Amino acid sequence: MSRKEIVIKAIDRLKREIKYYDSSIEDDHKAIENLLSLKKRSEAENDPTLFTEEHAYKLKYRYSSVQENIAAKDEAERILINSQDELREIEESNRYLSQAHYKTE
Repeated sequence: MSRKEIVIKAIDRLKREIKYYDSSIEDDHKAIENLLSLKKRSEAENDPTLFTEEHAYKLKYRYSSVQENIAAKDEAERILINSQDELREIEESNRYLSQAHYKTE
């Protein structure tokens, strides 16, 4: 497998990872919204059984999950940009070598 093929596969994998992180972040945001809504309702109705310690733990977990997924997505995007730059360099190098080969014939 050529270096170009390896970089192309890495780019495809990174794009899939970024989509996964986007989806996870969106799911976490929805869960956070639901939990916060439940917390407000619990406070408005003065009913502590609506929003329990378990809900508070889930809320904290979702906040952490969002932060981790955003950091992982940012890292994947950084690597993707570097990989795309590397692919351009490989393609430019291949064009240069191809042109040099034709000139020597």
